[in-house]
Amino acid sequence: MASLTELELKRMLKELDFYESDYEYKNEIVMQAELEFIKSVNNFLVQNPELKTLFDEKVQKRLEENIKKKSEEEELNIEVKEEEDEETKFRSPKMKKLYREIVKKTHPDKIRDKKLNEVYIKATKYYNDADLLSIYKICSDLHIYYEVDIEDNEYVKEKIVSVKDKINFIQATYTWKWHFTENETDKNSVIFEYIKGQIK
Repeated sequence: MASLTELELKRMLKELDFYESDYEYKNEIVMQAELEFIKSVNNFLVQNPELKTLFDEKVQKRLEENIKKKSEEEELNIEVKEEEDEETKFRSPKMKKLYREIVKKTHPDKIRDKKLNEVYIKATKYYNDADLLSIYKICSDLHIYYEVDIEDNEYVKEKIVSVKDKINFIQATYTWKWHFTENETDKNSVIFEYIKGQIK
């Protein structure tokens, strides 16, 4: 019988799945609405030439600042990236063991099942990314036993909070507000608020 810690982790992994799916769905909505929102902003600015001039100047200035900042950051990030690559190479004995168990049940050379072979591809990606939580999810689906540490539960809790924060961020964007605003007057109010934020 699974321990309470393991049961709690499985419950939280399902919760994490839900929030990750919700995030992907809402992110896709915003990405699709973004182009229409930008067109609407441009139309609004064309109808207000003085505002357009101010907006264009601010955006150009911010763009130049961001290019300069990015160039400086890239120089600093070269060393950090090398350190991260070294960390990613590390695989815990637990992860290696679970990955081997997954391979036994899903590898195309051993099993001729398209769905299971797709699971193998996913598991290999998760293993290469050192993504232990996703390896746990696959183990749960394949009924492979794994032991859970208290730290695992804490990590999942943090991930859930992080994904919730990303969802809240999406719902606070001007694109999201504009997309879910029905009448034209309110849509223009959202556009005006966005422009004001950009020219500050």
